[in-house]
Amino acid sequence: MRPGAAQAGVKRRAMAILKQKRMYEMQREQVYQQQFNVEQAAFATDTVKANIQTVKAMKAATKEFKQTFGKAKELDIDAIDNMQDEMAEMMEISHEINDALGRTYDVPEDIDEDDLMDELDALEFEMQEEDLTKEAEVPAYMQEPDLPTAPTAAVPGYEEPAIPAQQELDTYGLPAVQN
Repeated sequence: MRPGAAQAGVKRRAMAILKQKRMYEMQREQVYQQQFNVEQAAFATDTVKANIQTVKAMKAATKEFKQTFGKAKELDIDAIDNMQDEMAEMMEISHEINDALGRTYDVPEDIDEDDLMDELDALEFEMQEEDLTKEAEVPAYMQEPDLPTAPTAAVPGYEEPAIPAQQELDTYGLPAVQN
């Protein structure tokens, strides 16, 4: 593009798009973290259920053992209490980890404009390189001549308002993660 007002408008729009891209990337990471937390909670629940089944199986085995040998043996209550205490500690640690991992952070307001400008310049450079390679691939006799065209009343694409796409939600009501 030629330097001027149009180029400044394109740069402003590109900067806004880059900011939006970074915001979406941060939101995606947050959704990944939330998904991880949900999976951790499900894993902890499954572990607790498995432990309950283990205790039930141990009780059934003890009962059968007593019936088989005809001697009444007491269950070691201290061992079961210790096991329950350990389970409670593990659950507390699991909750603390999930709470720490589930923290959300706001999108920073002080995004470095110089970084965004550098990224924009790199994108412009890539586009120019791509245009040069495309022109180099097509022989000159096959290229269309530049003909003057009548001005149109259409709004340039960079000035059209962006319409956010509808996002699909997962089973938890969060935006679905797309791979």
